[in-house]
Amino acid sequence: MASSSGGVEWNSIVKPILAASYGSFNKNDLPEFIRSVIKSEDDIINHSAEYDTFYSTFALLAADYITQNAADLLPSQMGGACAAARILGAHMLRGLSGGSRQTSPLSRGQLMDGLRLLCQGGGLEHSDHVTLVAAMKMAKLPPHIRTSVPAEKENSAKTEPKRPRVDPSTSLLDHLSSPMYNLSNGSDLSDASEANSSGQQVKNLFCERNIAALQLLGAGDVLVEMCLGLPHIARYLARYTESLETGCLQLPATLTEAVSVRSSLQALSSDVVMVWRALSLPALDACRTCS
Repeated sequence: MASSSGGVEWNSIVKPILAASYGSFNKNDLPEFIRSVIKSEDDIINHSAEYDTFYSTFALLAADYITQNAADLLPSQMGGACAAARILGAHMLRGLSGGSRQTSPLSRGQLMDGLRLLCQGGGLEHSDHVTLVAAMKMAKLPPHIRTSVPAEKENSAKTEPKRPRVDPSTSLLDHLSSPMYNLSNGSDLSDASEANSSGQQVKNLFCERNIAALQLLGAGDVLVEMCLGLPHIARYLARYTESLETGCLQLPATLTEAVSVRSSLQALSSDVVMVWRALSLPALDACRTCS
């Protein structure tokens, strides 16, 4: 099978992520990377379970790559960047949903880290980045994908530099999909003296639009259901409900029962931390308002 799927050269999508892991970071790759993610939506969202490790690690690394460069987005690129982020966020939410938890290769914490990147910016720890890149390389690859080292791209760039071709349809899509947001807020984004503040302003806008998109995807419901499905949280909720119904709080009656409760406290604490992380995501703000 060819190395492209749906008209997208997947090798060119993977290379910027691998290059970033080696410290070879090229911001000029971002516009084409965003367009490739959008065109590959069907591959990312709908794929065989055997390739889930590859696409899950790719989605998290792609979210990190786009978020790290969000401050350099042009106004005309904002719509495309948010569309790509929506696709990546939808994949992560699918991994957090109850029906997919059995096959998701990433932990709940890792998936929520990806959502946090899209909602709050920041970036992955270097060690986490290296681990995810290694997992992506070791994962079973779809037939149309081959990984390669960044040096190949650098060598090809030296032989014949190519200027990126502007796709009119993609440019039009970026403009049409971008709602009426005021990027400047009264300031001139082209003013070099305010470049840093303008970049942060663009990044904040990127995160705000991602939060809105995740809320439309039902992120709040997915996160709440995930929290309610945590085993130790669910167990204590069941005991609490039973106590309310019977009017009697059941306490350990024997040493064995007390030791059992004590041994489960660490796991319960881990579940509580997971709930706290989920509740800290801005994508839940709409649920709080409605409740």
